[in-house]
Amino acid sequence: MEHKPVVVDIIHSGSPVVNGGIVYRDGQDVIALAVDLESKRCRVTSFGFMDGVPNVGISADEYSIYLDEAKPRDEDTHIAFPEYAGWSIWCADISKYTLAVCLTRDAR
Repeated sequence: MEHKPVVVDIIHSGSPVVNGGIVYRDGQDVIALAVDLESKRCRVTSFGFMDGVPNVGISADEYSIYLDEAKPRDEDTHIAFPEYAGWSIWCADISKYTLAVCLTRDAR
């Protein structure tokens, strides 16, 4: 299965570093995104909307590695998915290497 890239806008670049993302699975009203992180062992601190566009906040903790050393360790990175304006984030979580985001929308 070939995965298509997803646009990942960096709203604010903090210490966690984002590489890029793909649509892992998609359906009419559910989309699973996988976002590869250069930084490892980070955590999701927030998710929601900004101007109707779903976004996620990512932070570092004492176990995080491969951070942007030019930024303070406690400065969060915020990313958005502009292709999915109007969709809701049902859940978001980070494994060691990947941010997984599940988007849903109301059936039409």
